[in-house]
Amino acid sequence: MSTNVIKTWGARGLYPQPKTFPKWHSLHGYVEWNGVILKINDKVFPPWYSSQACIQALEIELSESNIGGKAIDIGCGSGIIGLYLALKASCEVIFFCDIDSIAVKSTQENAYIFMKINRDVYSKMLICQSDFLSAFSESMLFDLIIANPPLDPNSPNYEAVKKWGRLIDALYDPDHASLKRLFSEAAMRLAPSGRFYLSYSPKFISISQLVSKAIENRLTVLKSYIWDYHTPYSSNPLAVTQYGCAVIIHGK
Repeated sequence: MSTNVIKTWGARGLYPQPKTFPKWHSLHGYVEWNGVILKINDKVFPPWYSSQACIQALEIELSESNIGGKAIDIGCGSGIIGLYLALKASCEVIFFCDIDSIAVKSTQENAYIFMKINRDVYSKMLICQSDFLSAFSESMLFDLIIANPPLDPNSPNYEAVKKWGRLIDALYDPDHASLKRLFSEAAMRLAPSGRFYLSYSPKFISISQLVSKAIENRLTVLKSYIWDYHTPYSSNPLAVTQYGCAVIIHGK
């Protein structure tokens, strides 16, 4: 099948401009987003360009059609993608889950911040600790599944472990083991007309590989958005890093 790869330039929505992104790391654990100050726990991987790619895809999709029903953010981290969905989409309920208890606490803290501003938004959020979807009933289907998984399929070396510490699991996914499980569970738990939004990096997995993994699980990559971002911390102002978001549905 053919996949519509949509390529756009620059960034909108979550971050003012890609060049300003490193400022996120100098705000002492806090970041301003949509006029709200959120807390980013230093033991949870911070929002990154992969987070932005997913939010930008959702922004476009929401401008074209209504997104509602039952949604889940798998591996929610600080909760930034699910919080965007809670603000902008008409979902009846949004589940946030992560295997890491510290990430769950981080999402809970940010959800509480939103409660002070908009109780209706907060009332749609349900946050729990779960290894993928293991904490949910096998009969529960989701109209919308969001995931921003670890991207690097290589095994981390000592220097990487030393540099990133416990955040290493948010960066590395040896042999795409987690990605394979994510596709398998999404295939079983996605509602018949549902959509699965998956952040990815073309540096580590090509769109053709994503299409193959989808087909293996009787899913279809409907389209994929790809953005070029200024490479963080690079001395070359022209250096770019690509991140994308694939929109996946049940196979036809």
